[in-house]
Amino acid sequence: MYGGPPTGPRAPVSYPAVAFRGSSNSTSLTYPRTQRFNQPAAPAVSPHLADLPQVVPGGKRRSEQTVDNTRISKLEDEARKLREAIAEKQAKRRKVTREWEGLERESTHSSLKAELAEGSLRALEGEAAEAAF
Repeated sequence: MYGGPPTGPRAPVSYPAVAFRGSSNSTSLTYPRTQRFNQPAAPAVSPHLADLPQVVPGGKRRSEQTVDNTRISKLEDEARKLREAIAEKQAKRRKVTREWEGLERESTHSSLKAELAEGSLRALEGEAAEAAF
């Protein structure tokens, strides 16, 4: 239908040149140049470190500052409540597990008793049937 299988590679197809990010094109930047290279000369203070006291020039020791422990105490209270909730859950789970294991033992015991009772009943019926003949 098509004249058989292909005999070799096809003629080269020319595609339009497209610049990709991974190419060696030097104008391709991941971030804008202003964001990467035009940062201030002085190191910027991180917002996480903004509330810390500044370094005293000359290395002299600064007087002790009072620390607000309200957030720490709230977190400790929350952690204590979570630990108590976990302990309650574990105690409840242990109780339910003990009950389940007890019921499982009782069920096994009852099934064994029933099997033994059936066996002895069959034995008695067998003896009674033999005695009748």
